Amino acid sequence: MEFKYKAFYEGQIIEGLIEGESKWDAVNKLKNQGMTVLKLDEISAQETVADYKFLEKFTRQLYQLLKSGLTADRAILFIYKSEKKYNKQLENVLNSIREGSSLSNALKNTGVFPKSYIEMIKSGEESGSLEEILELLLNAIIERNELRKHILSALIYPSFLFIVSILSFLLISLYVIPKFKIVIQSTDIKLPLITRVAFFISDIFSYMVVALILMAISSILLLNFLKRRNARMVESLILKLPLIGSIVLQLELTKFSQSMHFLLKSNIPLNQALDISIGTVAFQIIREKLDEVKKEVIKGSSMSYALNKYRIFPSVLIELVAVGEQTGELHSSFYRIYTQFSEDFKDKTKKFISLLEPSVVVIMGIVIGFLVFSMMLAVFSISSGI
Repeated sequence: MEFKYKAFYEGQIIEGLIEGESKWDAVNKLKNQGMTVLKLDEISAQETVADYKFLEKFTRQLYQLLKSGLTADRAILFIYKSEKKYNKQLENVLNSIREGSSLSNALKNTGVFPKSYIEMIKSGEESGSLEEILELLLNAIIERNELRKHILSALIYPSFLFIVSILSFLLISLYVIPKFKIVIQSTDIKLPLITRVAFFISDIFSYMVVALILMAISSILLLNFLKRRNARMVESLILKLPLIGSIVLQLELTKFSQSMHFLLKSNIPLNQALDISIGTVAFQIIREKLDEVKKEVIKGSSMSYALNKYRIFPSVLIELVAVGEQTGELHSSFYRIYTQFSEDFKDKTKKFISLLEPSVVVIMGIVIGFLVFSMMLAVFSISSGI
């Protein structure tokens, strides 16, 4: 088991990773090193500690500095001086290298770098091709960051539109209509049904807006609780949703396939590459199926045969893996898989957003239009009654 710790040592607070058979074993190891443990958490298989912006910047600088002829310790020293957020961790890396540690072990002890990243660095050190591995890593991180940017940029406008619509609805319901109602009630005119309904909605919101906020917060907390207690059930429901389910599955398999491509290309053994790549998948239900595939592969089955046992995996994934096994170019097959899935994911995201945007506009337009129209009818009723 692997744990991330925060400890007090020689007047400083340091962070890092330590392995132990249990939590108490890890604590005892740290105490034997003279540390006072402040925090200790087990690292889950899918945890990614550092943000990808830092990983991209660090990998690019390290690649360029090593390529220019600098040694690893001098390259880390240069990066350490210019880094603010992860300054302490890079100082620990620098000290470890100067004490004789390899770069991969030094990075591992910081608790910042993902497992797949460290394994690829280790492979580069052992094969004497660290610069080539760093170039591969840089390309992988750039592609992952571009995928993240695509998701964020696709959601910005619909989210903005939805928030503005909700705020407009609340402004009309909680401020405009009550003010208008005071004026209307001073007359003896019989109001149209639609106006009375609008007043009723306004009254409900006036008394229930706090309750609705509390209900929304409670719903979020309940979903998080259910996800912790029965993650498989929640994830299964998400994966069965029209369009959204296929988008989520595609994203998870894209991450898995990308990791497999770069690990296999770095000459990491298939069993080890599977173990690391499974850790990049966030959905437990998908991880469990991939774990079963890994067990079948360890027993001697082909990966395509193992994948074919589970309906969750698309046929194109299974077919391309089978081709890779037949040709001995499995890493190339995973490259085709993740590039194809990445493009499909982007297309599906665009379709989803193209459906979401007009849906939000139409629904909120109808609701706000109903409220405005009800007020206009009231004005006409007053005018005709005068």
